[in-house]
Amino acid sequence: MSLSQEIKNKYGYKTEDELKEKDQDLYIYLDFHKAGSANVEDDKDCWAVKFGDTEEENTIWDRYKKITGHTAYQRIFYTWDSELTDKQIHKVLKEKFNWCGEKDDPKNPFNTDEAYYVETLEDVEKIVEEIERHVKTHGQELDSAIFEEYQNKYFKNKFSCRQEQQDFVNKFVAYYNAKNRAERRFLLYAVCRFGKTATTLYTMIEKLHLKRILILSSKCDTNDSWNTDFQKWDFCKDYIYVDKYAIQNCPDLLKKNNIIAWCSFQSAAKDFETFNENGEEIETDELEEKWQKQVAETKWDIVITDECHFGVDTKRSSALINKILENENTFLLEISATPFKKINRGDYNDKNINAYTLIDEWNEHHNDPDYVPVHLKHLNILNGLEMFKASLAKKPMLYNETQTKIDNCFDEGKFSWRAYFSQFKPAELADEFDILYNNYYSKTGLHCLIYVNRVSDGNKLAKALDKDTYEVINVCGNNKISLSEINQKLEGSKPVIIVSCGRYMTGVTMKLLTNVIFMGKVNSAEMYIQYGLRGKNKYEGRNGLPCAIYDLNTEVYVYSDPFKVMVSTEAKSKNLPLKNVVKNYEEALAIFEINDCNVFEEYKNFATKFTETFAHIDGDEEIPFCSFEMNDNVMSTLEDLLTNKIEKLKKPSLEITEQQIENADEIKKDDNTKKKTRKKLSKEEKEKLKKMYELRNKFREQVKYIPTFMKFNNVEDVVHLFTEENEILLKIWHNINIDIFKKLYSILSQNDWIEMCENIKAIKNKLPDDDMSWKYRGELPAWF
Repeated sequence: MSLSQEIKNKYGYKTEDELKEKDQDLYIYLDFHKAGSANVEDDKDCWAVKFGDTEEENTIWDRYKKITGHTAYQRIFYTWDSELTDKQIHKVLKEKFNWCGEKDDPKNPFNTDEAYYVETLEDVEKIVEEIERHVKTHGQELDSAIFEEYQNKYFKNKFSCRQEQQDFVNKFVAYYNAKNRAERRFLLYAVCRFGKTATTLYTMIEKLHLKRILILSSKCDTNDSWNTDFQKWDFCKDYIYVDKYAIQNCPDLLKKNNIIAWCSFQSAAKDFETFNENGEEIETDELEEKWQKQVAETKWDIVITDECHFGVDTKRSSALINKILENENTFLLEISATPFKKINRGDYNDKNINAYTLIDEWNEHHNDPDYVPVHLKHLNILNGLEMFKASLAKKPMLYNETQTKIDNCFDEGKFSWRAYFSQFKPAELADEFDILYNNYYSKTGLHCLIYVNRVSDGNKLAKALDKDTYEVINVCGNNKISLSEINQKLEGSKPVIIVSCGRYMTGVTMKLLTNVIFMGKVNSAEMYIQYGLRGKNKYEGRNGLPCAIYDLNTEVYVYSDPFKVMVSTEAKSKNLPLKNVVKNYEEALAIFEINDCNVFEEYKNFATKFTETFAHIDGDEEIPFCSFEMNDNVMSTLEDLLTNKIEKLKKPSLEITEQQIENADEIKKDDNTKKKTRKKLSKEEKEKLKKMYELRNKFREQVKYIPTFMKFNNVEDVVHLFTEENEILLKIWHNINIDIFKKLYSILSQNDWIEMCENIKAIKNKLPDDDMSWKYRGELPAWF
């Protein structure tokens, strides 16, 4: 039986009368092409599925005849009442199905308009099914029979809360309904793989029966996670799920009830306060695009900020949230596995936080047969290099050359990943990786996710590993592949190696992944937890394999200041003594080090060593936040520092003693008489002066990184640091908040700003072209 006949039996071709009577907009038809000419002979190799959408003056039939020229052999077999265009359908389907290509594309053998190869009825069914899903999730009304079929297919799983999820439901519902609650905000602080997405949807829909739910995130990858959970659970069956494109095409959707809308901050908030490419501040509450304004002004029952540790506190994002919260009935729920900064600055307390962390999970579930333990394996990169060098022992010239390269990987005694990737050739990187994979990685699972700091490093490593041994997926920079495709490849028997600079390392699930490898510097606790726990997934057949975090950095991360901050933050969120939380972490984590035989052994003195890092903590004393936080108090102090007449930021002495502060005077000059008077400072003024000096010195240390960052990333001027990409890179590389330079821009005089920028550029221009001789922290620009 021909494909044409099979489709006719399955769907039935529409008659001309049917098509003229029905008020439908979007249609699918089967087309046949041979060497660019239309033909009606059946040849399965040349069938293609195509789409059309009508114009106001056309019926489907008229439109079809105009496009194809067919009258006797029309093959329209599916129609929808939808405002979507065929172009939008193509945008969704291109990456999933056998795309013929654009007209005049040499890869398109039909030399025809956009279409999809189909060889079997199953091919056609898959395309129809995907369009049904897309039309439904974009809020369009389907024929009742199709809608019922869709509901039965996608909303068939019943959700049942685990105890920790039920605890959140109970606490949140009680707080949401409390008449005397202090604030309209709540924080879900929960470990990766808690089930935050599903539990949140269940709470909002099944328990609170909220009608309008808005989800915002700076992590665009999370849209897939929310949509997947939306389609999975039975309690969602009476709701529609829409995103930016649906709202753009049908803005009236936001007037409906039972709606879940997902938008990225990058698109929904892009016209709020920001800076243009010249560094000039734009302040506006007017959104240029209609759909953005509607999102901001819709009376939402709740707005959910997913992955709230990332991108939520920018001026744009905050402006959008504040606009939405102007409606006094809108509630804010923030979600993250690592909301450390929000807790440290006091945004939440134990009353409006639900905290369920790594140690809570260990306490409650470590005896469960399907529990996934976390193993921190300190596989020092130097160990790998020594093993690689040993493999060359019978080749003296290569052996000595490798030792020279290892020596060149150090900058002032510290190992440099940038130097490592520059020194070693692709073949050498591949050989070393093979050694580490065979000896270590393969023992804890088949697949690996590798983090590197720089796109160029990731590209080089991915290219080096791209051989028959592995299935290599490079998602660094502009290299993109969908999450569903990654998960598909993970189901195969070939080892999959995913190389990333941060994409797909937060807010997504790669279910069959077990190993995460750090081949780049870790700068924050958020990064370490979010990235490291990508391998903490339960799946059938895991059989006790741990979530293995291979840290190839030379220094052990869990003894670092950022990790201390994470532990102290957890103590604060639970209102517990710090020592109790430290003890829990000693029990919940397993640290492994390499012994002399290159075999991992659990570090038996871990508890002692870990406790020693907190030895200075007495009782409930908090660990100071080690990063340079730009909160309101700091910003205010910085402004005082810049405009204060006691001591200017410009060219002050590097140090100031307690005695100098004690003897400090304020000198005032009378504008009329020009006479100077001296006044002793009060105790409060002296304390403020001391804080100002501490702040200034922290700032000066950060400024030393700016020239090198600009040189390395081809940033021409300081104002060009204000782009979103550079803002993120500065945060990842050096934990520098660009708001400090935006503040300088707003309060310095034009001459001072220009002078400061020229000083920074002067240091940048002095850096040699050979980037191997650069230092991440250079000399201090003269202006400071």
